[in-house]
Amino acid sequence: MVSCKLISLSSGSILGASLSLAVTTMGAGILTLPSAYADAGVIPATLILVSVGIITVFSIDYIILSVDKLGRNSYEELTRELLGKKVEEVVRWMLIIYNTGSAIGYLVVFEDLVAPMQPLITSYLPLLTTPKHSLLSFWAVAILPLSCVPTLGALHISSFLAISATSFICIIIIFRYFVPGPTKLSTMTASAMTIDTASANWCWGKDPLLALPIIMFSFDCQSLVFQIYAGLDDMRRSVMVKVAIISLIVSGVIHASVGLFGYLSNPVDVRDNIISNYDPNVDRLFKVGYILYATPMILAFALMMFPIRDSIFILWYGYSSASVATHVPRSKDFTRLVNQEEELKLMVSAGNEHQYKYCNGFAEKHNYGSAQKELQHVIEAKKHHNKIEQILLRDHIIISVTLSTLCVAVALLVPGIVSVVSLLGGLCSSTLCFIVPGLYRWQLHNKNIAPCQTFWEVVLMAFMIAFGVIAAIFGTAVWIKSVFM
Repeated sequence: MVSCKLISLSSGSILGASLSLAVTTMGAGILTLPSAYADAGVIPATLILVSVGIITVFSIDYIILSVDKLGRNSYEELTRELLGKKVEEVVRWMLIIYNTGSAIGYLVVFEDLVAPMQPLITSYLPLLTTPKHSLLSFWAVAILPLSCVPTLGALHISSFLAISATSFICIIIIFRYFVPGPTKLSTMTASAMTIDTASANWCWGKDPLLALPIIMFSFDCQSLVFQIYAGLDDMRRSVMVKVAIISLIVSGVIHASVGLFGYLSNPVDVRDNIISNYDPNVDRLFKVGYILYATPMILAFALMMFPIRDSIFILWYGYSSASVATHVPRSKDFTRLVNQEEELKLMVSAGNEHQYKYCNGFAEKHNYGSAQKELQHVIEAKKHHNKIEQILLRDHIIISVTLSTLCVAVALLVPGIVSVVSLLGGLCSSTLCFIVPGLYRWQLHNKNIAPCQTFWEVVLMAFMIAFGVIAAIFGTAVWIKSVFM
């Protein structure tokens, strides 16, 4: 039964939720990872990547712990409860700007994918003469309708296809490292090979600080955590930790592979978007890869619409499609159910332990079977449908179309992806994904709502906040230096 749930892609399933969470990390950031490896060096970049992945899991756990203890399922509501109204406004607008910027980044990458294929597109569709024309047309036909999908669970199967397409890109990048293709070497690479300087930096790169915001942005998925959690059939903290771990393992393996082999294949000429190092007009593998990689770009954009919409709805209605998941019908009812759930889990665990040790019918005698049934009842009660707080379909469509139109309009004007990635990764990603969850945990501990049980919990909490602050400062400084100096 458990294994069937794990491999199911249905709405509310663990695997489906994990893949949807992973897709949000497969967009603009992943193609810039080889440049992060060039900036930091292979070993430092890998260490940073692993560290950010692990800290990301803990930050998600901090967010869900806050949701369970307060019955508030949004950045805005949690921030208001724990950090105050002024900080809530800062987080609100940072969240809207950051998620919108991320969505724009996905469209920019999509345009980069279209550019080398434009002659082929024009031969079939003569009216589409430039990549911008192709982006705008494809947006109107495919991306805009997906932007209006109302439920996250409806996209779980699409997430599997998107991860498969990304994995294919990863595989052919690795393959081209071992079996070079017909793509002509750039002048820079050819010159470096002539004087024997085309080697990778393993221990230290040319600008390690620039790698940090790029890698942080490539792992960003916290903004979708509330929607993912609300969509789970089993809304428990332990289940969400499983979702986070599966998601980060999938995305981490793909990120490390693309970053490492993309850099080793092009150690001298590492471009903003690694896929542009391969010419699809002469390399058939990458012709297929370019086409397939459009899938995760489109889906990642559609997924980013969920947190952006919810931020607008909270500003408009005072609640969102995700936040009402903990209003059953009040947030206090949700926290009461969570407390009951924790007590029942302890009872069931104690019953199983005694039964295992003594095998004398202890569990049956003390009715731990009933406790297990009661636990399941509490879990189901947490999914109570709130019939009062609902988002009108009309408003959903209006917001979705407006946001999607705004994003595609800006995407047509953005000059390069690394500038977007570096700024967002250095400032907003570090704040929303690490500093704010760390502060949530600090306030839960400080207010005695959920005290830290060990010294190492306090250390981890402090490290997450410090890591986010340092990354925000250095990431933003490096971005300013790279753009204006």
